[in-house]
Amino acid sequence: MAFPSTECSSIDAIVSNGEPTSVDTVGMATMTSEQRKLLEEAVRRGADIASGVETKIVRYGRWLLASVFGGNPSEALDPKTRNAVWLALVRRAGGPKLPMSSRMLSVALRIAAWDRCIDDVTWRSLDAGRKELLLPLHDAELLARAAHHVSKFDLTHAKTTEYLAELRAAEGRRPVSRMTAPILIARIKRFRTGVASRAILKKVRRLRESLEPAQRTALAEEIDRVRADLVSLSRLLRTR
Repeated sequence: MAFPSTECSSIDAIVSNGEPTSVDTVGMATMTSEQRKLLEEAVRRGADIASGVETKIVRYGRWLLASVFGGNPSEALDPKTRNAVWLALVRRAGGPKLPMSSRMLSVALRIAAWDRCIDDVTWRSLDAGRKELLLPLHDAELLARAAHHVSKFDLTHAKTTEYLAELRAAEGRRPVSRMTAPILIARIKRFRTGVASRAILKKVRRLRESLEPAQRTALAEEIDRVRADLVSLSRLLRTR
């Protein structure tokens, strides 16, 4: 089994949750002028890519809202929507024809819907990345107020996440994981394609020869546990 190299593993020691650590701060202080120029160029290129991606996501979300939901933000924000085109689109998410996750589809649509609902310049001028982090607030007034705070203090993504947690804690609401049928289907598809493809089976056959008996047993037992859990899920879903 392959393991990350030391060089790759060291990245986690430098950056945590998108925020520079003390290691990075020390590195900045000791940089040469050439290294600083290289850093500035890397930042510029990264910002250009991020801006381009966000612009496309925002445009796509607006198109989805207008064309798939007829410009109706309430229906677009309804987690129980029965919009046939939308549900079919979500089922295709993450596949070869639509290599975009169902989460990103949802984010694009919800940002567009809230943009239509919230008549606030600060909210609309906030970048899509930080809007996405605020979406769990699920309320136009709360979203607008949070956008003003995030914009006023120019919070990073990590700090915006901390701020959101504080808001929800103040309201007595803990962050919850929203499970929907499209999300569960997408997760199971990713799991199945990740472990049941022909390529994976070939790799496991080769790996088998190098495993110790105890390792084979442990792996087989873990697979049996997964199979038992999947059978339980299947029975639960089929029970009326």
